[in-house]
Amino acid sequence: MAARGTPHASLNCVADLHQDAYETGQNPLGEALVVGEKATIAYRVTGAQEMARKAAVPKQGTVFFAVAERVPFTEYPMPPRPDKLKEPMPDAIGTDPGGQVVHSDPADPEQRMTATMVWRYGSKLALSVATTTSGIYGIEIDGVPVATREVYDYRGAGGGPSCDITDDGHHCFGGLRRFADGQTVTVTFTARYATGPWLGQVRIAPAVRNGRG
Repeated sequence: MAARGTPHASLNCVADLHQDAYETGQNPLGEALVVGEKATIAYRVTGAQEMARKAAVPKQGTVFFAVAERVPFTEYPMPPRPDKLKEPMPDAIGTDPGGQVVHSDPADPEQRMTATMVWRYGSKLALSVATTTSGIYGIEIDGVPVATREVYDYRGAGGGPSCDITDDGHHCFGGLRRFADGQTVTVTFTARYATGPWLGQVRIAPAVRNGRG
């Protein structure tokens, strides 16, 4: 998703999850919007992929865009908390080969949780968080924030960013230093104001090229 021609947010869609866009960090979308001025918002479908294989790109679809005034998270009027929360479920990011699933601490949903992975050139990195309650959820790689999403309901949301890891100095996510091929890095999942279970997912696997891994 781009505003005024500059990319700002990305979204990986999984059909059975309600998903919101993740701010990628380097170009916050809100900074591109000015009260009283027109702005063109563009959406681009870069391809369809079922994790390990290419899939057909849908010929049509519907996208939605809304603009709201930001208020402190604790001042937002949250909907009533349901009596029973929907359990977060892992998807292919966590369960396919190369994937990991990290569950929140049942005693402390705001506890930071980590996973380690081996950085490999020529791979595709996918990150995801599935939630059950409102909160501010973030993902860091070796201490550098790479994605943040704010959840304001209890519907059970999921999603996150992805990127291709190349050997030409590309940092994959803005702000990251260049890691060596084969280097072990730490992925940290954070949750502020969370009051129920959530899970984080990370998957690093060979990138799909022309329908083949």
